[in-house]
Amino acid sequence: MLKGLRSQRVGIDRFFFDWQGGRTPAGEDYADAAFDDLRTAVEGRAVPSPTPTGAMKRPARC
Repeated sequence: MLKGLRSQRVGIDRFFFDWQGGRTPAGEDYADAAFDDLRTAVEGRAVPSPTPTGAMKRPARC
């Protein structure tokens, strides 16, 4: 995760918003090989069933 964050232009808040619940976000921001380990770690994990609250309900990024 840290390797990927260091290589990207996204901030920590946006990163956690995008990856919430273990889902892998689509798009160029996370296509870098630096995120390969993280993608592998969350692959196949179920997204938590509780409904997100607050800022996590928003469909747009932070």
